[in-house]
Amino acid sequence: MAEKQKLTPTQAAFFKELQNYINEHTISPTYEELGELVGISKVNARGMCKRLEARGYIRTLPHKCRTISVV
Repeated sequence: MAEKQKLTPTQAAFFKELQNYINEHTISPTYEELGELVGISKVNARGMCKRLEARGYIRTLPHKCRTISVV
């Protein structure tokens, strides 16, 4: 598997909050919950997740709720 691309400071903070949520709740957040957690809209939360997925840090299933998983 290819090496993961380095995250920007904003992406790293977002990823850490995502990991913390999953560890605490044992289920991934919705985009709306994730946006509220970090103070952005659910549309921006989804965009951030797409960038993390492109960099190899998370995986999601399209058209499904709560399917964010840390790789």
